Amino acid sequence: MFRSRFSNKTLRRVGLVILLAAPAWYMGKITMAKFEIGGASPNQRTLGAAAFVEQRGMEQMCTGVTVTPQSTWLIGSYEGSRDVVPGDTHPVSIDALLHDKATTDANGDEPTGSRSMRERTTSFLSRLNAQGQFELVATVSGTTCLQTTPDGRTLYLLTSQDRPASASGDGIQQTAVFRSDDQGKTWTWQRAGFLDTTNVSAWALKLSGFGAQELWSVGSGDGLAFDAEAPAAAGADNPAPDAGRAVALFYSSDGGKTAQRVPVPQSMLVNVDHVRGKAPPGVEWGSGAEAVEGEVHAQVVQLDAQRAVLWVSQRFRYSRPDSAYYAGAMLVTSRAELRRVDGHWQVGAPQRLEDTWVDTVYRNPAGRVIGLIDHAGGARTQVALLDTATLAWNEQGSLPTPFDPLSASVYTRGFWAGQETLVANVSGTHHVPKWIYPWSVDGAQISGDAVFYSRDWGRSWHRLAIPGYLGVAGFDAARDEVFWSKGNWYESSDKRVYGYGLR
Repeated sequence: MFRSRFSNKTLRRVGLVILLAAPAWYMGKITMAKFEIGGASPNQRTLGAAAFVEQRGMEQMCTGVTVTPQSTWLIGSYEGSRDVVPGDTHPVSIDALLHDKATTDANGDEPTGSRSMRERTTSFLSRLNAQGQFELVATVSGTTCLQTTPDGRTLYLLTSQDRPASASGDGIQQTAVFRSDDQGKTWTWQRAGFLDTTNVSAWALKLSGFGAQELWSVGSGDGLAFDAEAPAAAGADNPAPDAGRAVALFYSSDGGKTAQRVPVPQSMLVNVDHVRGKAPPGVEWGSGAEAVEGEVHAQVVQLDAQRAVLWVSQRFRYSRPDSAYYAGAMLVTSRAELRRVDGHWQVGAPQRLEDTWVDTVYRNPAGRVIGLIDHAGGARTQVALLDTATLAWNEQGSLPTPFDPLSASVYTRGFWAGQETLVANVSGTHHVPKWIYPWSVDGAQISGDAVFYSRDWGRSWHRLAIPGYLGVAGFDAARDEVFWSKGNWYESSDKRVYGYGLR
């Protein structure tokens, strides 16, 4: 009897401790996520130092470290006066390469078509020297992305610079791209454009590489015509109408100096009839091209010298008649294998992957193909490995969030695939319960950022001590090393860029 009373009292005490500890544990979790507390620092080292802190300024795209077999490069972005550049440096002015006699008026003013010349944003291109210093190589106005061939021998600056007015008669609208074959000493404007010239914003081109010099670019757009020479594949269902969106696929075997458009058949897209019967009854699909063909997103990866794969994903959003907001979406992806025949790539018959959105595809240095895959219903993005024989995705696990193990939505700001590791730069949003915000009808939301790495291809994740979503400065896939800085230039005066070795 005594033992029984003692046991009950102990259980009540344990229950009270748990009752009090649970809120403390919960508050600790959301506090750590919000203020980015914790994280590992494996094999930390200093990669290099900038001459001035603005030289390493980060933005959400294009900026950061790029490692090639030839050199280590840094793109920085700064919105302000170029007086921050030290007077003893003499970088190449990319802007000046568009100042020729045909585009400069009698008063020596800037080219009439160059909107980006008037932008206050400056991009800095720097190269790491043997002394561990990032030497400023070139400056350019506006947004600038650095792309290289897989062997690192050819560099491209994809800019937001408008083409000179004198070149407007050639029919190309793509913003200016500059090429260097001598590691940044000299640059040449690509007058004929670069790969997918249907894409006006060159800096937005999505490129993937293979071998030493092979490059791919894929995109979709409104009003593009499908390739007339590309026949509809046998057994294709629900082809999209002719005057809508098309997929533009380009391939270069010489590092982007020349390019050929790979014909993509119209049957790679379906129309809304393909998913209409699978949606809840009574929903509305809106109007215009997006209502018919949805949001279109394409990815391509080359598997070997003779094979590649193209995925074209479509998202069809629907709403309720009594609401101005989207109520959900139907997903479908069309996958086709490409084969090289007599030196030219041909797209095979499409296969439909229902309730699937292939967000991004990566090929690591060892040839493993990793994808980020979404499904309808609000589930987290899945990390998947491609079976290169069957072309099926084998899902490994979900992307992490800063609030794990609490529920949260997740947004991917950056993802990298190395020889042995994956790195995910994510932002998460967690719905705080009403007992914390009793004055709010639906509770509240709290957001946080975090950087994780995985050694088992996405089945488990480990947090890294990297501040903010702009703290990540790049990734060396060959060495599995992630680069970072102590906050953006306006948050930290530290000029150094650091590295974590993840093996």
